[in-house]
Amino acid sequence: MKSPINIKKVNSGKLITSSIRRRLFRNLATIACFAFVAGTILAAGFLVAGAQMGVQQGLDRLGADMIVIPLDPYARNAGFFMTGQPSSLYLDESVTNDVLATPGVLAVSPQAYAGTLLSVPWCQYSVHVMGFDPKTDFTIKGMVTGMPDLQANQVIVGRFVQGNVGSSIDIHGQNFTIVGRMAATGFSTDYSVFVTLEEAYRLAADSQSGMDPFPLQPGKISVVLVKADREIGIDPVLYWVTVMNPGVLVYPMSKLTWQVGDQLMVTTQTLYLTVTSVILVSLPLVALIATMGTNERRREIGLLRAMGATKSYVFRLFFTETVLLAFLGGIIGVVGASLCLAWFQETLSQSLQIAFLWPSLPVVLSQISIALMIAILLAGGAAIWPALQASKLEPYDAIRRGQN
Repeated sequence: MKSPINIKKVNSGKLITSSIRRRLFRNLATIACFAFVAGTILAAGFLVAGAQMGVQQGLDRLGADMIVIPLDPYARNAGFFMTGQPSSLYLDESVTNDVLATPGVLAVSPQAYAGTLLSVPWCQYSVHVMGFDPKTDFTIKGMVTGMPDLQANQVIVGRFVQGNVGSSIDIHGQNFTIVGRMAATGFSTDYSVFVTLEEAYRLAADSQSGMDPFPLQPGKISVVLVKADREIGIDPVLYWVTVMNPGVLVYPMSKLTWQVGDQLMVTTQTLYLTVTSVILVSLPLVALIATMGTNERRREIGLLRAMGATKSYVFRLFFTETVLLAFLGGIIGVVGASLCLAWFQETLSQSLQIAFLWPSLPVVLSQISIALMIAILLAGGAAIWPALQASKLEPYDAIRRGQN
């Protein structure tokens, strides 16, 4: 009588590969499901991390520690400078010197909102006209390579304002030459054109129907950017600016990173809700597919058991197959999501109005690990019951049922 075949000599990898090929369409659908789950999770994580990095880089480029804006009892944000929402509230230009005289303040620079160009042929978005003081500025010059001395008929444009450096743009029938383009900040500056304060006052006075109906008056400003003495500390300086300058709202720039999360909340919640829905649907679906595969392979299971395969061996075989499908789907998902985010990085920045940067390598690796882990855990949870059922089949019973 011949001894039973040693099951250890059977190549488990070939068995799994052969099983996947025989049910290719069904397994491709399973892979696509896991790819969607992993890709969506990765996209949500990248959006939040990339936007936060973009804001932090924008803050570093701006170089301001806080901003002083008009006190609004209903204010919930940092005013026009950060949100791009037009405001009729202005400060007297004298506030600039008052803030500069506050202990711990190293530098100040005023900016004034003149109006909004609602429809311009050279940009697909509304463009804000801002005035700034080149003499005291420490923000614009840090974001423009080779910052020139701005003349009356010249402008600096934000990252997403169309037009090449050296070309002309029309503002109220007047030609202005673009002499510099700012780096992306993720704030309203990306959709703004910057002129000198004197030009801003003149443009506001000459404004027609194309401008926002909140004209800028001479001697008025919208915001004072403040650079604080870091040795003293930003919080103490912020306190003294607030106390010594009543009638203003002092807003710390570091708080803007919190607003990024709020701004992306709807987008990320939609992504996570979609992932949750897919997971709830996928768990029973993957379990059903695995159960169908088990029933179709009863004869194969019986032969394996007759060859000496233990219950744990059969369990591992079926469990590993499902987890492998999840891993393949997860890899496809994270690669696809990464490529889409890379290709549409600028489109995302413009649509969300946030400077989206590619996250650092540690963040990328951690987000990929999380996406793959969730896909594998989903597959493992769905595969446990079918794998247990397969491992419990006895050889004779499995072969007999497999022939029916």
